[in-house]
Amino acid sequence: MKNELVGFGKILKFMTLAAIPLLACGCATPALVKHTSARNWVPEAEPDQFLATTITGRPMVLVVFHQTSYTTSNSKERLVAWNPEDSPDKVIVGPNALRHFTNACYQVQAMPVFYPDEIPADATSMAPGYVALDRQRSNFTIFHEGVPPEPFNLPASHEPCRAFARVAGMPFAVAADAALVGAVVGIGFLGASGNISVSP
Repeated sequence: MKNELVGFGKILKFMTLAAIPLLACGCATPALVKHTSARNWVPEAEPDQFLATTITGRPMVLVVFHQTSYTTSNSKERLVAWNPEDSPDKVIVGPNALRHFTNACYQVQAMPVFYPDEIPADATSMAPGYVALDRQRSNFTIFHEGVPPEPFNLPASHEPCRAFARVAGMPFAVAADAALVGAVVGIGFLGASGNISVSP
């Protein structure tokens, strides 16, 4: 009876020790669900920069800025680029995607940014144009050929649930969780059988 109690104690000890990293890392299935869930992104602070370019013969301005998504457990930040003539949900996400996009464009130039009361007299002759940013930094007006000179705000974006990625990844996530649970149970029984020594 005593030996059985000692063996059971070893099982509990090993399963507890093995569960600590499992809990710290988080299970694969909940992590997949969180990673593929729908998110709302809100703009942070002011624009980082404005890039004037031409693609397929059409002038375009890209506004580069940061967005943050808040959830009950954490927050995520991302770098995005947005064409004010497009939908707020149509953004280029991440520095690599932005670099690939601009590599396909012609003559990408950073535009100077001024407060409305500090715009120089010769601003209209500047190439590639300029941007007027209000003092509260809540909106901006782009003065560039092909872009209507009207006030814009940094947009909030909605990222829909990535159902395909969730369905495709679910079998792997479930298998990973099953392997972790099996490892915990296996370690516990190895400890109970005396194949693993436990220091008191």
